[in-house]
Amino acid sequence: WRRKICEWAFGVVDHFEYSREAVSLAMNYLDRYASFAHSKGMPLSRKAFQLAAVASLYLAIKIEGKNNRGQRLTIATLVELSRGLFSVKLIEQMER
Repeated sequence: WRRKICEWAFGVVDHFEYSREAVSLAMNYLDRYASFAHSKGMPLSRKAFQLAAVASLYLAIKIEGKNNRGQRLTIATLVELSRGLFSVKLIEQMER
């Protein structure tokens, strides 16, 4: 799953013209979160892993700032990219 998520994230940053460094940062967040959950005896389900990946990418892009066109990626766009699997509220909750 990690590989698919990573490929998806690279597709997102490439499409929206963000630095690919944002994916490295997002995967770092995702790996640390998954490791923490596992260490607490709470392995992530597939859906929870995907949600954590979306939230991690969103956080990394927020830190990265604007793209080459001076735009920011919104949570609403990530909802669309996740094909509606996650709501704005759910992504915001995971981000916290």
